[in-house]
Amino acid sequence: MSYRQTIHSNTNIAHILEAMGTIPADTAQLEEQRRGLTFVHIVTLCDGNTTRPDDHFNILFSRPRTLNPTVDTPGEILHTFLLGGVKYVWHKTTSGWDKKKDQIFAIQLQTSSVDGLLLSPVRSNYIMQYKNSLVGRHFKILQQVGVFHLHGGMCSDLVVDLWKASRELSAMLWYHSIQNMADYLADLKVLINNLLNVWAVIDPNHILTKLKLHVLPHLVEDIQHFGPAVLYSTEIFECWNAIFRFCSILLNHQAPSRDIAITLAGMEHFKHLVSGGWWCGADGQYIHSGEKVRTFLQSNPTLQCQLGWVHPVNVTAGTVKPESE
Repeated sequence: MSYRQTIHSNTNIAHILEAMGTIPADTAQLEEQRRGLTFVHIVTLCDGNTTRPDDHFNILFSRPRTLNPTVDTPGEILHTFLLGGVKYVWHKTTSGWDKKKDQIFAIQLQTSSVDGLLLSPVRSNYIMQYKNSLVGRHFKILQQVGVFHLHGGMCSDLVVDLWKASRELSAMLWYHSIQNMADYLADLKVLINNLLNVWAVIDPNHILTKLKLHVLPHLVEDIQHFGPAVLYSTEIFECWNAIFRFCSILLNHQAPSRDIAITLAGMEHFKHLVSGGWWCGADGQYIHSGEKVRTFLQSNPTLQCQLGWVHPVNVTAGTVKPESE
């Protein structure tokens, strides 16, 4: 739709302007009845300036109180902290190691006890072999158990303090529920300042050149505004990368986007069939798969796991169930 085309009344543009306080209620009704509003009219009503016909303009940016991208974009702890602050600590620690120290740390890291920790298997040889190409799950492992293996001259005491400050901050960020917001934010400010203070002693230029360290103090405002940081973390969506890669393994890579889209569409089609979904048949009547096809999914845990479908389970707090069940 061009800027000179009329926006029909069913879009309720006048009501939006009324809610923004740009025009009074009676004027809004009159404007909507007499003529359709155009984008040029909207811009004129909002800020008094008419944009040029070829300019692209989003009404949300015309009123700072409506949308402020700087304030309304929360900090994301996977890329801001794990792949930011924790990665900087890891690089600072290992950049001066030789192969002997790499081997010693790998052996010590593999002996870590992860009982009670929700961690993937500790593959220490892989971590040290590709220490400059690690991803979020590797930094989660290092953040929780790595500091216990830095004794014996592996690094300076100041770097150990850096690890401790980073660990304490990560434990505070991965809160799923906050009982007392005021106390939580006060503690979070202290832990962020501790980490930045240690960095200031080790390398003050790091705080100036590394944007992700600069973003850390703003997490306090984001958590106060949006809630716990794990609620808007994109870490869970990174799991989709594995599915995307699996869809491209057997392709000829001549048209990968098209082939992957067809593969994903086929997977969704299959999920729709076996889960009892309905579709319109050739005669115009809605049909669904047979009973045996639908019960096959319900009686096959392996297929359920592959499709990401599980039975809802009510977990009672304080109860314990063996892993065999």
